[in-house]
Amino acid sequence: MIINTADENALIGLEPIDDAIINGAGDEAMVARIHNNLDSEITLETTVDTGDAIRITETGNFGNELSAGDNTELSLECESGGLGSGEAVIAITVEKAEAQSLGIRIEQASMTVTVEYDCGGRSDGNLKVRGVSIGENNGFVVFDVENVGNEDAKIQRASIDSTSSNANKVNNGNNPEVRINEESIVDERGGGNGGAMIIDGTSYRDGSHATIGAGNTVTVRIGEFLDSSDNRVDMHGETVEFTFYGNGGKPQYSLKGTAPVRVSNSGDISTDGDVIVENDGNVDGDIDAGGSVSTNDRTTITGNINSKENVQTGNDGTINGNVDADGDISTGHRNTINGSLTAAGTITIGHDTTVDGSINAGGDIVLNDRANVDGDVYADEDITIQSGVEIDGTVNAGGTITDYRDS
Repeated sequence: MIINTADENALIGLEPIDDAIINGAGDEAMVARIHNNLDSEITLETTVDTGDAIRITETGNFGNELSAGDNTELSLECESGGLGSGEAVIAITVEKAEAQSLGIRIEQASMTVTVEYDCGGRSDGNLKVRGVSIGENNGFVVFDVENVGNEDAKIQRASIDSTSSNANKVNNGNNPEVRINEESIVDERGGGNGGAMIIDGTSYRDGSHATIGAGNTVTVRIGEFLDSSDNRVDMHGETVEFTFYGNGGKPQYSLKGTAPVRVSNSGDISTDGDVIVENDGNVDGDIDAGGSVSTNDRTTITGNINSKENVQTGNDGTINGNVDADGDISTGHRNTINGSLTAAGTITIGHDTTVDGSINAGGDIVLNDRANVDGDVYADEDITIQSGVEIDGTVNAGGTITDYRDS
């Protein structure tokens, strides 16, 4: 018997551990387990991609054998030398797990788990990207960076490490290429390429120092991104990786963000960041976003919408597919959705909106006046139904159902 997928309670179960944190060079975190729920020993072949910042501990690998009814754990720690702070997505693949005596095995079962880490060896702040936008002429990328630590982060140098675009340098004339709240971080030119700073991971000496206070959020502006012919590169939907360095190069803060995709007319969209569809816009295909999805008024989406964050629509639009969000879903008014809605958080349906499918929420559901749902409605928490709402399917909630249609 071959089992191609598994979870914690399967015969051979995979369990990611949420909210794993590695807090310093001496710390470690358990990030995943493999469960043997069989009455037989299994052999294991696994691969783990940890990236550059963290590594598997000396005794923390899954191993090659697992006794009946037992489990094995994967533990991670900082790579030696310290490589800054941030979030790492760990890719775990069970190439093969087999109980030969029972004729059972899984192949190519995979999962990912996100680990927060601070491997800088010091507690001088912990920086996180909270938002990304496009700057002037579409050639600049602007990051909102928060210091979530308890100490100030003092930045002396910076590097631009990589980009998904075809840009290979940045150049802002005689001005700095990187600014934190308009303070210069990089003002020396590198590489001798027309005064441009090359995107190669090389750090450059600072102009004036910048300090990001504990609990503060600052604006980091990077650009202008150019290609090898010194043409401006449109950075919509592109990912940029960069690093800030403290005094003497430590600590290091490795940061990454993807600029939003903003479209009026497009085919399929796939991005790690946000997607914004302009007024009267048309997307002839699916939207798959690692960030949030926002559609303005009178937009048409001919396919599905999948978002790792939230989905928010404008008014008088049409979606001819399903909408799935790891966060919340909120529709405007007078929309037509020819599919089902599924969200890990709350779902709010605007008035006079039709959903030609089911609605399933991990949080609350609110159906505003004269909404029409052709399928079932289920919420893990509460459901509120306003006047004039029509529901052709069943209504079930883990919490309270408040129905104003009869009041």
